[in-house]
Amino acid sequence: MTKHLHILFALLVCLLVSCNRTDLAQEMSLAMEEAHHGNYEQALVHAKSCVAFAPDNVDAQLLKNYCQFMVEAKPERRRQPLLNLFKCTRQAPERFEPWYFYGWALVESGQTRDAIEPLQKALERIPQEHPKHQEVLLLLERCYAENNLLPEALQILQSFQGLPPYSTMPELYNELGLLFLKGKDRKPSIAVDFFQQGLQRDANDEPLEIPANEVLLQNLAITYDLYLNDFKTAQKYYILCMGIKADRNDEDGNRRIQARIAQRCQ
Repeated sequence: MTKHLHILFALLVCLLVSCNRTDLAQEMSLAMEEAHHGNYEQALVHAKSCVAFAPDNVDAQLLKNYCQFMVEAKPERRRQPLLNLFKCTRQAPERFEPWYFYGWALVESGQTRDAIEPLQKALERIPQEHPKHQEVLLLLERCYAENNLLPEALQILQSFQGLPPYSTMPELYNELGLLFLKGKDRKPSIAVDFFQQGLQRDANDEPLEIPANEVLLQNLAITYDLYLNDFKTAQKYYILCMGIKADRNDEDGNRRIQARIAQRCQ
């Protein structure tokens, strides 16, 4: 009788463990599905269940604290999930995911200087063929650029010029142009070249009679105006930019450009 009780108890333990594993996988799947659709509050409910099932599971902790971070809007309420993400880097320092999520959360919190080291560690640990590899690089480039580490930022962005789909994205050339306007050794002529390349990419390499990328046009206007002292060329781009702003009823933006033109024409 005692032997049978021991066997029954062992079977119950196995069933409970199996149930927990099944529930954990199911809750993780539900949490990730909700998070994928931006339903972070509901995702957090499932993620908390994951942590309850397996408090030492790094993936469960990362998911919970990522969702908690996304749910909270106030900086002071984000400190705890940020701290918990840091703890995950100590729990599994050999994996790239904890370093990536911690670095990402620091960037989202405006702490781009502090984000550099964890993102570098994530980059060291992530395989180059991994889908998140390029995302880590771009996050790191942003941190470098915002902290005036311009050679490092430039090296990353230039590596994307040969990588589709980035090589055809106007945003890449806009960012390259902006880098050459920063720092003591700014090179506005090179910035103009990149902004022009961005306009070409925006037109899918088919020349347009009137360029239509407002951001690039405005950056060209400002570069000619403030950095190259060529107001005649700047005015041409200001006017093109005003046409786009008028189409989307940006009256304040147009008034600012008109005020700048009037100031330079005095």
